[in-house]
Amino acid sequence: MYKSISTAHNYDAQMGKEIFKCFEKNMDIFTDFTVNVGDFQFSCHKFVLSSCSGFFEALLRTDMREKYESSCTIEGISPEIFGLILDVIYKGTDVLDEENMVEMWHASNQLQIEFLVSSCQKFVNENITLQNYWSIYEAAKLLNSFGVLTKVKKLIVNNYPNVVGSDDFMEIPFEEFKDLLKHFRIVGDFVVNSVLKWAYSDDSYLTPEPEKCIGLLRVDIGLHNALCKKVDVGTEEDEKMSLRRLYLGQLFSAISLKDISTACLSNLLNNTFVIDNKDAITLVNKQAASRLEFTKPALFKNYRTATAIKTPPPPARKVSANKENPVNRVSLYFDIPLTFQYILILLFAAFLFTLLLFSGC
Repeated sequence: MYKSISTAHNYDAQMGKEIFKCFEKNMDIFTDFTVNVGDFQFSCHKFVLSSCSGFFEALLRTDMREKYESSCTIEGISPEIFGLILDVIYKGTDVLDEENMVEMWHASNQLQIEFLVSSCQKFVNENITLQNYWSIYEAAKLLNSFGVLTKVKKLIVNNYPNVVGSDDFMEIPFEEFKDLLKHFRIVGDFVVNSVLKWAYSDDSYLTPEPEKCIGLLRVDIGLHNALCKKVDVGTEEDEKMSLRRLYLGQLFSAISLKDISTACLSNLLNNTFVIDNKDAITLVNKQAASRLEFTKPALFKNYRTATAIKTPPPPARKVSANKENPVNRVSLYFDIPLTFQYILILLFAAFLFTLLLFSGC
């Protein structure tokens, strides 16, 4: 039984190969559709194209000019990439590599070749490196590939020192950079320095070695002076880069300054461009005030308010257990100093004595 199944399987595979050989032999015969890509013309079959591509299916099902002329022109895809796509859909050839995977991903999405889109996405997700991360990030965002986007962001955060040192770092747009900064749980001095580097586009910024940059808790004087160096606004590119300074406050709002060192905070307070940016200096001053409040002694915690330290109330006057004493009786009902109590008692006694004296007369 197993032998017959195995024999049938081999027979079917052999038949498939023979059929494909016949198809390949006559592939250039009976073509009925021409695809113009750049300066090249590709002779194809309507049935094959419409079976694999949603784009060609919609094109050939509607009463459009391309259907009756049996030809169309494709923009946005290079002839080399379209030729590779034909190899995939006609021959089943595995053509993906690290050099063409992003272009193939774009092209297959444009032509709506679903199985090729899935293959490209899987291949790209397995081959993200520090050399191609940004092109993959842009493609993933354009094609709404959440899985690839998540992996690229994770790679950037885990290898941030190397990313800052790469050429692609300065090409990151503002919105993308702000979004990436939100993924840092702990923001150290190095992250703040990278924000300053991106905002001021200063080529003299030197990125520390990867193994040394994590945990750096200072902004040295050389870096401070470099960041305060003005950019001459001349060319359109210079103007575009200088506009990044306006985003400094928004970038600072995307990160938490509570974990940076005191030295770094001090340098930010004295940085000319930080001072000139209202939003940025407000955040820095707020963090400085928070640290000052935290380090103040508890005795002066509310020194700015009118709630001064209250003087403790005087101890309660002790009353003797002998309540028959007139002085103690007065103390129970009146809050009068002891000396005045004796004087009042004497005056009252004199008044009674005088009253008795006159009544006797």
